[in-house]
Amino acid sequence: GVVTFSQIPKVTNHPAFSVRLGSNQGSVSDATATKVELDTVEFDVGNYFDESTNYRYTPQIAGYYFFTGKIDLGSSVVTTAIYAQVNKNDATTLVAGVANSATNSEFRDTIAEVSGLIHMNGSSDYVELFGYLNTGGSAGTFQGGTGYASTTLSGFLVNRTA
Repeated sequence: GVVTFSQIPKVTNHPAFSVRLGSNQGSVSDATATKVELDTVEFDVGNYFDESTNYRYTPQIAGYYFFTGKIDLGSSVVTTAIYAQVNKNDATTLVAGVANSATNSEFRDTIAEVSGLIHMNGSSDYVELFGYLNTGGSAGTFQGGTGYASTTLSGFLVNRTA
């Protein structure tokens, strides 16, 4: 037999989200991994992101998820190292960034991006975005706002597991 659809079948329960830092997050401690308070939801299929209390994503469907996070320091912060990290259940799982060991060498307007696959159990596993910067002692700022110059986290389900 032949199956004919009157419209394209709708695929449901495929979680995806994109969140960002709505405004600058200041007083970021030097040389310390700091949680980003992602408070602005662009979209959240499934409504699994908590943008008001824990700033974390807790999907209720088990599977492999692709996550990408970005830390933007903006032009007001000078640093010799910046890292973006996605933590699963309070443990660093994905990390990437840049560092400069040359004397008197600094980064300005720097962005660190990280991405990768993480298995989520579909009940209690969660991910959070952290940023690390080395300013030489002074507090830094994570850039918020809209557009490319913003600190963000996004992800989507790649493959379900039982």
